[in-house]
Amino acid sequence: MTNHMLSLFHLDGEWKDITSDRHDVTMLKFFGEGDVELTSSDYSVSIVDLSFTYLFNDGINCKKVKLGDDEVWKHTDDDKFAEIKSFSLGLCSKSFLVKNQPGKSVSQSQ
Repeated sequence: MTNHMLSLFHLDGEWKDITSDRHDVTMLKFFGEGDVELTSSDYSVSIVDLSFTYLFNDGINCKKVKLGDDEVWKHTDDDKFAEIKSFSLGLCSKSFLVKNQPGKSVSQSQ
């Protein structure tokens, strides 16, 4: 994360900037049907429970998530998560989390 949209600090005697130790959220890309890249109007972004969360709008079907050139999730990874409602990046854990419509979730570390 080097675009100055979010900075993370850790207190261990003194404050330490740990932003560069985390995934750069600006490198996340979301893809729908036919590998068409979703736009920022297809989702909202918020920080929830120490996670940077992308909540997809109703009717938007995210099929794949990439971090730079690396594929971090795709709809064929797990039948129960062929459609997801949100994608989160743990700010402390550096793990990815996907949630489907009923609210079930599965975590994938990176």
